Amino acid sequence: MTTCKRIIPEITVCGGKAISGGREHICAELAFELYKSGADGILLNNVDKTNQGIAAMFRCVSEVSGRVFLPLMVSGAIYETAQLKIYVNEGADRVYYNSNGVRSPWRIEDSVKKLGKSYVAVTVDCRKMPDAEVFQVYVSSAQVNAGRDAEIWINDVASRGVADVMVRVCDHEGSYNHRYAVDLIKKLKKPDIPVLLRGDVIRCEDFVSAFDAGAQAVVSREITPENITIIKRELYKNGVNVRYDEI
Repeated sequence: MTTCKRIIPEITVCGGKAISGGREHICAELAFELYKSGADGILLNNVDKTNQGIAAMFRCVSEVSGRVFLPLMVSGAIYETAQLKIYVNEGADRVYYNSNGVRSPWRIEDSVKKLGKSYVAVTVDCRKMPDAEVFQVYVSSAQVNAGRDAEIWINDVASRGVADVMVRVCDHEGSYNHRYAVDLIKKLKKPDIPVLLRGDVIRCEDFVSAFDAGAQAVVSREITPENITIIKRELYKNGVNVRYDEI
């Protein structure tokens, strides 16, 4: 049976509040609306790296998991296994290392060993270098070149036993570039784990190109309770295997 392609909204979280449309929202309420509208998962991305922000994120995950009955993913300011364990205990289904996984790869393996691979994953921010077919990994909110080749790092991550890898690709100036993202996913040496494309995707044709390239899911901040049904309907009409109940 062919696996359904997944459409996953990303919610930006700061101080325990969802930030969408330039306004603050209650995380659990926004996530519940996305859940009712047909989301295949929710990514909560914490942009508040303070101790208070992380504590608020723990509460946010607990509140969302109590109302949303689909895969709950967490990223942003992830430092060590003990922190991942708290998120899992609060209801997260998967937690994503990013910068700290690049700086200390052993942390990824430690978390896999202690928590199990189903809970541990990695998100990779990278940029395509100008005038070269090279993608470099970036850390520190995708602002600092880590000096790692993205293709090599993604395949390295896959070998460390994580559940999946989520990839966001920008141009050399730091703006998301969908064509580059599709190109990178096509170039990967078929890692034995799902690859998720993370980007500011809204057009049906961009979802289709991501799936055609090999992405198992698209994660986007542009997905809202108002447009997710429209997106899925268009994908369904274009022959993409998505979870969609035609009315």
